[in-house]
Amino acid sequence: MIFTTTEEFRDLISISSNMDFNSLLPDIKRAERTYLLPYLGQEQYDELIKKYEEGAEEEKWQRLIAYSKEVVACFTMHIYLPLSQITISDLGTNLHHTDTQVTAFQWQIDDLNENYFLKLGHAGIDTLLTMMDENKIDYPKWANSDNYLINKDAIINTYTDFNKHYYIQNSPTTYFALKNIMQKTELFDIVPVLGQAFYDRIISETKAGQLSDEVKDLHRWLNPMVAHYTISRALKETSFAIDAKGAFTTNYRTGGSAQNNREKLQLTAAQLDKARVIAADGCSYAALLTKFLTANASADKYQEYYTDFILPAAEAAAAEEEVVSGPFTIYGDGRDTGDVEKKERKFKGW
Repeated sequence: MIFTTTEEFRDLISISSNMDFNSLLPDIKRAERTYLLPYLGQEQYDELIKKYEEGAEEEKWQRLIAYSKEVVACFTMHIYLPLSQITISDLGTNLHHTDTQVTAFQWQIDDLNENYFLKLGHAGIDTLLTMMDENKIDYPKWANSDNYLINKDAIINTYTDFNKHYYIQNSPTTYFALKNIMQKTELFDIVPVLGQAFYDRIISETKAGQLSDEVKDLHRWLNPMVAHYTISRALKETSFAIDAKGAFTTNYRTGGSAQNNREKLQLTAAQLDKARVIAADGCSYAALLTKFLTANASADKYQEYYTDFILPAAEAAAAEEEVVSGPFTIYGDGRDTGDVEKKERKFKGW
């Protein structure tokens, strides 16, 4: 476990000085298992805990411990907060209440949980992964694990990059909520434009962190295309909304207020109209991308696209031309009538 004292925890979260550390222990363990281990992988996680227990002073370990503590602390409070308001005993469940203190209102608890602990926790995950990605040489157990790929399995890999192409209020929480929808977008909207082979190459280069110049040149259209299609799909689901501040997720909200329930259960006509407009923008980026690839793909450049799209189109055009080739006039010159009719249809653009 990455915390051993109340003082360590209090350095990151403002909790009462008389708070019993033992009451946090179960939720610290849950937070590590749920929100840290899946991103680090078992081997890197075990090494992290070992270095923490040994009191490792190397800068790379101090850095990893500090970033990991921020993640665990925020999610510990997210898990702990609901139970902290009540006491469970043989007599049932009771709210905490004294002559000098009363339990906070539910909306206050929800606001603290959603707009502080959850958002900071997800921001901490993104910061942790960014730091490790920039220092892969220091964390080989992570860099060589399948868990490394958890942040590399999409064309857009960070909330900051997504935010450049469609504003999501710089929210890592929204970005992580969009990940599954991005997978659908890439499967249904991106692969048909690029072809499976070329898409696989882009993802392979992305996972390796070594983008070729060819792929880099495409990101001016590819990334905004992914972002717009993803947001369009997201707005058709009940867990997303959009306002003057940008797109945001509502699926982390824990409150049961009438307003929250309406946001989760209702899709307004305006939101669906917005989704269609955003999808149209995605189509425009797709058209620009296709135009560029069609003009530049060859046997030496963008080979996968050339093989899947350019060559078949050229072969089909050549086959059509072969059927109607040969000098003659469309008014008839003694040729077979069927051939004349074919040429006449081609001439008139039928």
